[in-house]
Amino acid sequence: MKIYENLISKVAKEFIKKAVNSNYLVISKPKIRAAERDIESIFTSYLEKIREINQKTKERISRAEELDNSSFNKVRKQIAAEDKVALEKNNEPFLVKQMLSLSFNSENIEDVMVDDDKLVRLFLNTCKKSFISDEDLDIEIKKRLFYFPELKDNPKRYKEKFNEVKMKLEIAKGLRNATQTQTHLD
Repeated sequence: MKIYENLISKVAKEFIKKAVNSNYLVISKPKIRAAERDIESIFTSYLEKIREINQKTKERISRAEELDNSSFNKVRKQIAAEDKVALEKNNEPFLVKQMLSLSFNSENIEDVMVDDDKLVRLFLNTCKKSFISDEDLDIEIKKRLFYFPELKDNPKRYKEKFNEVKMKLEIAKGLRNATQTQTHLD
């Protein structure tokens, strides 16, 4: 699951709201925002770890003569394994473990009223609604491009249209904001 910084606050808020409304978690009203920040911290710390792994990867590649940028993903996987951090495609168990630990140890969450499975299901369902994977995004784009058969014979135009649709979908889903898009296009 790919974590989008723009959506962290929304996902945390939605998870806490649903957990409280479903009586999964007991959180007093004055501590709701603090509990949301606790959930946000799971995602922000994960993203920070991913940034660190990416930086370590770049440094290792620049130091090693036998490695080049085509080795990036392989080296990145090695470093992630060394650091015991799951990369985007396999991060759900890692994030769930963080969420469960936080739920039982946070001073802002007074009690957990359901078994782990129900809380995990709610957490993952909430995340999956907002944090669309790159693969799912690509599938959605390709479905939309199906309605443009004239692009089949023009790979350059297909790629341009793919990127255009991707940008529009990312904006519509809140994965990117319009100012990021404008900066990206300049």
